[in-house]
Amino acid sequence: MTIIPRNQIKGVCMRYFLMLAVMFSFSFAKYDVIYNNVKLGEIKDMETIKNDYIEIKLTSKLVKFFSSKEKYVLHNDNFEGKQTNQKDIKYKKDKYQVLNIVKLSKEQNVKYKKFDISKDKYIELWHDKKYHFKYTSKKTVKSEGYLTVKDHTLLSLIDTKNNIQIILN
Repeated sequence: MTIIPRNQIKGVCMRYFLMLAVMFSFSFAKYDVIYNNVKLGEIKDMETIKNDYIEIKLTSKLVKFFSSKEKYVLHNDNFEGKQTNQKDIKYKKDKYQVLNIVKLSKEQNVKYKKFDISKDKYIELWHDKKYHFKYTSKKTVKSEGYLTVKDHTLLSLIDTKNNIQIILN
């Protein structure tokens, strides 16, 4: 029988406890989606961004009334998921590259970098207390703003050009 010192047991237990606490806290993280200062809906799972999409559950009764949808699935060009013909889900392409901007900022730790999307489309990302971004397509700025990230977790994204906000609730 092996005797394990008490301080090693504490360390192992503490590691498992911290890992469990982190998983528990992020699994319930919700983000508010705000457009022109009106809350449209909520994002309950930001981890789907790895699969090039996010689901936005509409909470605004006015938006639900006009769109007759319960959920929006915002996806980018790399989305390989199956688009179902459910009446309550609307699939929408991310024309402002919000998904790629969030993905890059969470994965990268850069001072300045230019990411080419295609021949005439690119994202510029730079860090100066906050991450700033600019998405340019065909020499026109389509999206511009800043975001805050802490420990690879998105806290907020503010697109000043299009009045879009995604804020950790």
